[in-house]
Amino acid sequence: MDIVHHIGVDVSSRTLDVCLDGEAAKAAQFPNDEAGFAAFAERFSPVLAQALVVCEATGGYEAALIGFLVARGVRVHRATPYVVKCYIRSLGLKGKTDRIDARALARYGAERGAGLAPYRPPAENQRELAAVLTRREELVAMRVAETNRSRQPLYAGETLARSLANILAALKAEIADLEARAAAIVADDPVLKARFEALASVPGVGRQTALVLQARMPELGRIGRRAAASLAGCAPHPRDSGTMRGRRTVWGGRASLKRALFMAALAARRHNPQLRAFFERLTANGKPKMVALVAIMRKIIVTANAKTRDAIVCATG
Repeated sequence: MDIVHHIGVDVSSRTLDVCLDGEAAKAAQFPNDEAGFAAFAERFSPVLAQALVVCEATGGYEAALIGFLVARGVRVHRATPYVVKCYIRSLGLKGKTDRIDARALARYGAERGAGLAPYRPPAENQRELAAVLTRREELVAMRVAETNRSRQPLYAGETLARSLANILAALKAEIADLEARAAAIVADDPVLKARFEALASVPGVGRQTALVLQARMPELGRIGRRAAASLAGCAPHPRDSGTMRGRRTVWGGRASLKRALFMAALAARRHNPQLRAFFERLTANGKPKMVALVAIMRKIIVTANAKTRDAIVCATG
């Protein structure tokens, strides 16, 4: 069924501000909970079947609403906040409220709807793997903070040192449990296992980095090499104007994925002969070391994309 209506939803931790395109004066507000979802669906039931609902990614506050709508066959687009922010600026809007944002999202859907990809929920095992690794990253950050505290003179006393040691031991055990759970999720799914083994075979990519790539970039193997490099935040973007040719720079990308690729590039530079020679050739030609490292990151993600594509084909027949 063709999309006729566009509904903008500004999501906060407690509320949903909703606007149907063309009804700017009638933006409605609902609680961000099951009762609010039901009220939202009832209020817009005449148009939902022919509507595209547009909301921003808000760090997870939108997940329950999206799940509710997708389960009922409603088409949803989860927009990138940066893109929406640039679009709202292009409208010349000076004020900012949740209702203004809802109206702008509805207008964004109406104007750009033909090019907006509908949200497709990840498989349950993919979703759990991402959640497990997110929690692991949080605990690793806590371990780094506690380790840094343990080196400060303030915590040199016996009582505080024992407290820090207990916390560090608990964090170590929890991190190990999460890593074991992530490995079990991959081992129990033939496609995930094939993708994981393919990723782990890429130069510079260890088993933990392979898990991060698996969880943070499920598109690997199903997109082109340029798209893969762009999603990973290691594609060079031009900055030219007239006769001026600026230095190409990289920006954006998925933060945790980018960090994992950077560490993989450091390892590859040291231990992989081909990539070490590639790095040395670039620096000998005058490229800054960081530029050469990003070039290695790009080679790693492009290789990972190709190997994952072949693994998917083999696993699915």
